[in-house]
Amino acid sequence: MVPSTSLLARQSYVHQWSAIARLAGWRFRQMWRFLLVTWLGMLAMVVLACAPPLFSQVAISADLRNTAATSPDGQSILVSVTSIAPTNQQVSEAEQQLDHLLKQGALAPYLHAAPQLIVQTSPLSFSTTGKNGTEIVLDGYDPTQTAQHATVLQGRLPRDTNDGTIEIAITQELASNLGIRPGATITSQAEGIGGRQDWKLRLVGIIAPPSKPDPFWLSAANPFGPLYPSASGAPLNNVLAAREPVRAKIANLQIPPGKDGTHLIWNYPFDVSHLDANAIPALSQQTSDLDFQIANTLGQIPNISYAIPTGSLFDILSTYATRILVLQIVIASLLVLILAIILFLVGIMGDMLVERQAAIIAILRSRGATQEHIFGAFIVQGLVIGLAALLAGPLLAILLVQWIASLLLTPENQATLNIITAHPLDAALTIKWYALVAVGVAFLVMLVAINRSSKLDIVSLRRESARSSLNPLWRRLNLDLFAIVVIIAGYIAYSFLWQGFIVSQSDNPIIYNLAKVVGFIAPPLLVAALLMLFLRLFPFILQLAAALAAKKRSASAVLAIVQIQRTSRPAARIVVLLALAIASSCFLLTLMTTKQVRTSETASFDVGADFNGALPSSDANKSFDALKTQYATLPGVQSATVGYSDDLSNPLGDILIFGVDANTYAHTAIWPAQNSAQPLSNLTSQLVAHRNDVSKQNVVYALVDSTLWQKYALTPGASFTLDMNETHTLRVTFVALAEVNSIPGTYNTPANPDSDIGLIVDYQSYASVYTKALKQRLVPNTLWLRTSDDAASLAQIRTLLPNLKDRRLLTQMNQENSTHIDIIGALAIGVGAALILALIGTLLSSWLNAFNRLTGFALMRAIGMAPRQIAALMLWEQGFVYILGFLLGIGMGALLIVFVAPAVTLLDLSGPSALYNPFDLPPLSTVIPYVQIGILLGGLGVICLIALLSMGNLVARLSLGQRLRINED
Repeated sequence: MVPSTSLLARQSYVHQWSAIARLAGWRFRQMWRFLLVTWLGMLAMVVLACAPPLFSQVAISADLRNTAATSPDGQSILVSVTSIAPTNQQVSEAEQQLDHLLKQGALAPYLHAAPQLIVQTSPLSFSTTGKNGTEIVLDGYDPTQTAQHATVLQGRLPRDTNDGTIEIAITQELASNLGIRPGATITSQAEGIGGRQDWKLRLVGIIAPPSKPDPFWLSAANPFGPLYPSASGAPLNNVLAAREPVRAKIANLQIPPGKDGTHLIWNYPFDVSHLDANAIPALSQQTSDLDFQIANTLGQIPNISYAIPTGSLFDILSTYATRILVLQIVIASLLVLILAIILFLVGIMGDMLVERQAAIIAILRSRGATQEHIFGAFIVQGLVIGLAALLAGPLLAILLVQWIASLLLTPENQATLNIITAHPLDAALTIKWYALVAVGVAFLVMLVAINRSSKLDIVSLRRESARSSLNPLWRRLNLDLFAIVVIIAGYIAYSFLWQGFIVSQSDNPIIYNLAKVVGFIAPPLLVAALLMLFLRLFPFILQLAAALAAKKRSASAVLAIVQIQRTSRPAARIVVLLALAIASSCFLLTLMTTKQVRTSETASFDVGADFNGALPSSDANKSFDALKTQYATLPGVQSATVGYSDDLSNPLGDILIFGVDANTYAHTAIWPAQNSAQPLSNLTSQLVAHRNDVSKQNVVYALVDSTLWQKYALTPGASFTLDMNETHTLRVTFVALAEVNSIPGTYNTPANPDSDIGLIVDYQSYASVYTKALKQRLVPNTLWLRTSDDAASLAQIRTLLPNLKDRRLLTQMNQENSTHIDIIGALAIGVGAALILALIGTLLSSWLNAFNRLTGFALMRAIGMAPRQIAALMLWEQGFVYILGFLLGIGMGALLIVFVAPAVTLLDLSGPSALYNPFDLPPLSTVIPYVQIGILLGGLGVICLIALLSMGNLVARLSLGQRLRINED
């Protein structure tokens, strides 16, 4: 019986896949070491691709938890309901509806604890001896919870009662104002539709306000709050009471229309410790919908006139949802750059994997293996190592993120790592698409190489091995020359354009921001152009090197260069890998350092000194000299400047005037050289020298910022007049002493002149004109301090002057900001990705190049070359390639430096200048980390030297008998 056609086809299909499986297994046994190295490279790619989004999740979550935990009521969702007839049934129905609305969706996992109900009465009138007309509001809290948060000075806290009496506790200040003591009984009255109800109150305790903010006490129902007048104009006081007695009294009270009703405030504890950045979009959306849902649902309950969710948590979630969206765009852009480097390197490794087996492919084809057999066997290899990298990579990324977080996050914020360590499999699944894309693209690159190599046979392999004759498509179409000309011309134009922006800052801010975006995406294009230019010039470089080697009369050098010319692809690959690693690492390190320094620069510009701010009101009656002595003698103060500052409305725009003590300001202020052409000490000494002109000419000399200077078209010595108050009774004539580029704390440029125009004057000079015109003393109101760095004196200054802006604390806040940490972490991962994968690729390519030529080196030994000469040949060859890679990488890195400034300004999402100005103030200066770059280059040099000596030792000690046996052919 003849088998059917379908059966034969199935048998053929089974036999083919059986052959492919056996062939793949054989090649695994033969190539397991090389496959292991390739897998490590692909694993590193997956880890480094998954780490940035994971670290971003941790950093944002840490900052979000910290912000919520330190906000007054950031750990609660509050719902405020106003009722004119708060019966027990109504309260129960409202609470059921709220539970249904809140404890579902994204909010449900964070609202485990039962809500706390605070009952706040409408104003109650009562009278005591000499205090008629006073009104109070009872804040009914749970007595059990109150005991954990209140400090009792006298008596005890209110408790539940059964006799209709409501116990209350008040502050010592209120007790003194009312003239009552614990034990006193007060009759109060609540206004209802049926007339006034008598409420019997008993004062049982005196309580003290908390020493630090306590979120338990709601701002809307704070028994320690300040006194404020009621609608009737009578003094209104919040007092503490037990909740249940208050609820019992209001259950039978119906408040007349138009009167303030009873407030029911539900406090739902929000579990901040489990906040996850990935949940923010859903949380923000649900909380934004609560306004309508709560108002609509509770509004249908009879006698409820008002219902709304409140609390800072709503604003926090909304703010972070916007921040995450912006940050995702930035991180995605950084991730694209990092993945471009990674995929390029892994693509080269895939090519090497196939090239390493090109000879065996050709032999198998010549011995009857079909292209499908070869292609299928290598597909199995790629799938196995890709699947292994896909499974292990995301889990190893979690370990990498833990290590990076331990370096960048504060110890308090490192607890946020529980979002990825508590459930590592869930965390790995959140980044599955990054891993799949990374492995998928690497596998596609490998498929292309496999498809090309599977067509080789012995003849075509030997022909290609003798001298590669196939140029890539972009070379045949001369696309590289066109791209090179366009990109390099654009680079030159951009360099001049950006420098013009930095100097003038007077062009269209839209063009300026477009230039920043171009500067962010231009580096990979420039690198691609330079690499294509190098590959185009590489043959000419080899010819020049060969000519120089011939003059040296060194046989090893000449043979090395000739060998590179003969098969230039491996050498070019090593040069490109090494250069790409060095250039990208130098660029990213400079970007990280400049970004880090930027946090300090923006803080220094905002404060203008170590400390700056308004003088305490208690100093208003002190003389100028007394204030100077008082603050100059504080512990840790190196220099103190007392002065005057004011923000004036003017048709030109808001004018900030700073009257400083010119004798001390230069020693106190932080004044970078870019702020002015002259040193600050020279400028202030000129202000001092012109003090006598006040009495003679009634003018004040001023240092004018560039915006005001251009508006008035000023020149040194020119005068201008400004109204210094709204009543126009103080018109001051100023003389422009010098132009300064920017004044610390003022955010304006000629392109945005309507905000914070600034000028600096001598306080004594301005005070003389002020006193002469208005017949009153100019009261100093501003203080600048320069202090030492020791912790004890800083703590004392912060305690004495808590309202001053603190440069060090502001810098710390900028550096601990989640956006900053997130970007720094992504850049650090990028540096690691470039270095690790480039080293793997470079060393593997060097080893493969040497290993594939062992037979050729054995033949050289056989015809009489000494081992020392063969080792010298390898050292010349690899050494030339490494040096060329270092030179090309350093050159490309130097060219990329111009893009650091626009990239940093684009990534400066939390800087203060972003809030005020389309340009970035203070002007950014690129900081090149020469030490770190030197260490990086030194480490790479040592590794390359070790690899070079290892390759030389390998070819010098090879066994002739083993290498000259019949090979695979």
